[in-house]
Amino acid sequence: TVLSLFPEDEVLLHTRLSPKAMSHFGRHHLTHRILAIDEIAGIEEEALAQIRSLLSRGKISAAYPQIDKQTGAIATVQKEVFGPTAIFTSTTHEELIDDETRSRFLILPVDESAEQTKRVMRALVRQGTKRGMTLDSERDRIRRKYRMIQKVLRPVRLVMPEDWEDQITFNSERISFKRKFAGYLFLISSLALHRRHQRKTRYEETGGGEMVEVAPVEAEDVREVNEIMRGI
Repeated sequence: TVLSLFPEDEVLLHTRLSPKAMSHFGRHHLTHRILAIDEIAGIEEEALAQIRSLLSRGKISAAYPQIDKQTGAIATVQKEVFGPTAIFTSTTHEELIDDETRSRFLILPVDESAEQTKRVMRALVRQGTKRGMTLDSERDRIRRKYRMIQKVLRPVRLVMPEDWEDQITFNSERISFKRKFAGYLFLISSLALHRRHQRKTRYEETGGGEMVEVAPVEAEDVREVNEIMRGI
């Protein structure tokens, strides 16, 4: 459902991911795209290490031998694949997620209560009714709307107030939470980016003399992300 809200040409959906596949993507094939793998079990360990690098460093760097067709000599070729890339996957076996991988992801649990199961069953029956047809049409309209929203977003620099540096806090007792905090801040920026057309933007000069468009991050963005994080 989440992936269906994004333009189809921006989502790369795979069942299995090998290390060779990761390092042989085009230089900018993954840039500003969603790489989705059906289940984390379909990601080989070496490919998972490359995904961690892509999330942390913003790129994959690989070196592999290649035979020169003219001389027959073997030379080492370096290949880089650039992000930023959003990685999306799922699993029914949480033990498959090691600590190094876990620290780079936001993990959303699924409601598997009896009440939720009943709601799912009722929804499946509803699909075959006249009301279900109406709801399908409404879902398609919402999907088209969200896909168009993604297409009209353009790069903008998001700016937080200076005094937030000491106000926005996070659990600092565990080293692994440093990455979680970065993800938390990224969520705040993402929410602000989607609201940029509702706010006044301005142009400011950077230290290098370049003019960039900036948009504010507001307190409501932080409050809503706090609710999201509590839910997670």
